[in-house]
Amino acid sequence: MMMRFLFALIGLLFDIVILGLSGFAIYSSVNPDFFASMSGQASEYLSDQQMRIQIGAVAGILFILSFRGLFLLLFGRPEKVYSIRRAESGSLSVSRTTLEKIVTQIASKQTPQAVVGNLSIKQAGSALNLNMSLKLDLSGCNIGEYTEGFEKDVRAYFKNSLGIELGRVDIKAETAPAQG
Repeated sequence: MMMRFLFALIGLLFDIVILGLSGFAIYSSVNPDFFASMSGQASEYLSDQQMRIQIGAVAGILFILSFRGLFLLLFGRPEKVYSIRRAESGSLSVSRTTLEKIVTQIASKQTPQAVVGNLSIKQAGSALNLNMSLKLDLSGCNIGEYTEGFEKDVRAYFKNSLGIELGRVDIKAETAPAQG
């Protein structure tokens, strides 16, 4: 969650910088005397009408693209929610973030500890299909037994604690350096 916030903040700052620079370039291409008075080297580029049009076009495209971050923040997709059960008395829905945290917690309790890389969740009726990569120290570890045990733990937790049936659980094991 913190990384997503950090990426959103960096993206927003980048968009603000691009917005300012492109706005300045557009104004300079329309009024070349403004920028030429600040920098003598730019005056030869801005004195040519064709070059000013090209600079203005590129700056215009960057200006429009700089609003990407704002539109994503305002109109971005809401968090994915999986509807597991519906009944007359109510329904059971679980968010993607909750499912990611559960799988990450189960992976951290394994021996050797694993870190969940990519996690893909797809709903098939009332069941969920999981596709994930695990990063762990593979030395001295039987991959078949490890992934089988991990899958059983995940299935048991989802079934017994959440009441959620899992369909396919596909696991890709990747090597990671040993944690000391």
